[in-house]
Amino acid sequence: MPVMSGKQTLSQLRDRHPGLPVIICSGYLVDLDSFAEEAGARPDAFVPKPFSPSDLIDVANSVLAESSPLENAPG
Repeated sequence: MPVMSGKQTLSQLRDRHPGLPVIICSGYLVDLDSFAEEAGARPDAFVPKPFSPSDLIDVANSVLAESSPLENAPG
């Protein structure tokens, strides 16, 4: 990413929109515990590259099913 790293982006997303579900993807192995320590926030899921559209859809559906609609509703 040209301006921020994925960790910086996740941190800002969590600050601005705490209930927003976030899925990260990378071609590198990601340890979510150390990622969370460095970013100060934990993504909701991880998809390793390369991935198929159905892989991404499955993960997105899972993350959305776990998130509370009331938590993400405008208020």
